[in-house]
Amino acid sequence: MRYTPLLNQLRPLALGLLVSTPLAAGAVTFQAEDYNAFSDTTAGNTGGVYRNDDVDIEATSDTGGGYNIGWTEAGEWLTYDNLTIPASGQYIVRARVATDTGATISLDLNGGSILLGELALPATGGWQSWQTVETQVALDAGTYSLGVYAATGGWNLNWIEIIPTGVNPSPSEQTFEAEDYNEAYDTTAGNTGGAYRTGDVDIEATSDTGGGYNIGWTETGEWLSYTGLEVPTAGNYDIQVRAASGSGGTLSLDLNGGTTLLGEVNIPNTGGWQNWQTLTLNAYLPAGNHSLGVYATTGGWNLNWIKASPAGGTPPTPNPTVTWSDEFDSIDTNTWNFETGGGGWGNNELQYYTNGNNAYIQFDPQAGSNVLVIEARQEQGGQCWWGGNCGYTSTRMNTRNKHSFQYGRMEARIKLPKAQGIWPAFWMLGDNFNTQGWPQGGELDIMEHVGTNNITSGALHGPGYSGNTPITGHLDHAQPIEQTYNVYAVEWDANGIRWFVNDINFYSISRAQVEQYGQWVYDQPFWFLLNVAVGGNWPGDPDHANYSTQRMYVDYVRVYQ
Repeated sequence: MRYTPLLNQLRPLALGLLVSTPLAAGAVTFQAEDYNAFSDTTAGNTGGVYRNDDVDIEATSDTGGGYNIGWTEAGEWLTYDNLTIPASGQYIVRARVATDTGATISLDLNGGSILLGELALPATGGWQSWQTVETQVALDAGTYSLGVYAATGGWNLNWIEIIPTGVNPSPSEQTFEAEDYNEAYDTTAGNTGGAYRTGDVDIEATSDTGGGYNIGWTETGEWLSYTGLEVPTAGNYDIQVRAASGSGGTLSLDLNGGTTLLGEVNIPNTGGWQNWQTLTLNAYLPAGNHSLGVYATTGGWNLNWIKASPAGGTPPTPNPTVTWSDEFDSIDTNTWNFETGGGGWGNNELQYYTNGNNAYIQFDPQAGSNVLVIEARQEQGGQCWWGGNCGYTSTRMNTRNKHSFQYGRMEARIKLPKAQGIWPAFWMLGDNFNTQGWPQGGELDIMEHVGTNNITSGALHGPGYSGNTPITGHLDHAQPIEQTYNVYAVEWDANGIRWFVNDINFYSISRAQVEQYGQWVYDQPFWFLLNVAVGGNWPGDPDHANYSTQRMYVDYVRVYQ
């Protein structure tokens, strides 16, 4: 028979509130429904799921799914065996709770022989509106049973967790309901859906899980902004977007009015305007308080909510160690191969690639160092794919069979040419290209540029997404790309790839997102390529009559692993 605690002997505990998930390293977590003993004042499992006794259990809509206990009444209790405390000291106790009214629970060890104190639970806004309450307690080393006692009823419990104070809990997960924007721009007058609030943003009731509202009738160029994105620790975060579309579309995410671009989310045709999918963008977020922006790159999608949560990645080291680099004090033929020929290179390109005649090293005061220069000249080259001699020459160089890399940060500092028909690129091909060909071997484009604009792009080509239908993201530079050096980079691991320009993460994609299009082939080493193409299917022909020599300047190529 379990004790009934004397509540007036319990010392109230100071609480901190945060929204989080039980992901802290070194933590001991008990799912509420996995109790070892209980006392419940009503017969039967009201929720009707998971176990057949008197504790009331239901499916939870909290992050991670599973079950929660509910329909609690004063005097009920639960115990959880095998709580092992490895060392005496201060510990954080965290409980994941939901309550419509507010309530009080008490915590103890070993059937009430050690009282830990009370937790005052705030009204969270609903029985499936979850918050995490936490407190700090002193615990002696040993193995215990943990008790949870309903000093008052009327609360739901998903899980309870004990963490050494030397282990930091995961930073917060934050959710923004689409309709609760702080600022917005809409191209059409009035709220077409007619729900929730006045203004020009179109809002309707949603049939998605959890109910509420969604924004819809989106048009290209519209945007929404949400204040109060708290990032406690800089690092990689997963930004989840709950979207539906009958046609497909694209949105981009940013911070602080577009000053930090996070990347694009490609929204597929989900099968209907109320057929919902959760899409994830992995992005690096700086610490601080930010506004989160949503921009309709193309319209035609509905949005229910956005969630930001830690991805478990490690933020970039301020001064990381370079594991491999070429600083281009010379062209090292032990590192680079020159590809030659005028076969069009799969794109009907017009240049003939020479055996190093179009590449040289020079000192560039703007870079403050020696740089590699690749020249695309208008001059007669070798035989071209169309029958005559190519009218242009250039360089394409690679590290194939000499240096290849799997995972890490790959970057180059480059000043680009900008002219009609010119196509500079910094990219990678997989080692499997040698045996499987393209696109089965995989292509990772770190930087490409065509034409006279200031837009650079990153892309993936693989089985199911190649040629004219790659996976791709773009960045429109604020400054002319031909006037200054920029650092073009990817950060690549087993879970996804992120593209950067000058440490702005402009596009990210996860492995799971790639696998929606086709096979993930980025779990192998890749090797580098640098080239400047002339003409071809993407950039079109150059201005033959007024052509001047175009140059790409490369300060360095570096790998961090």
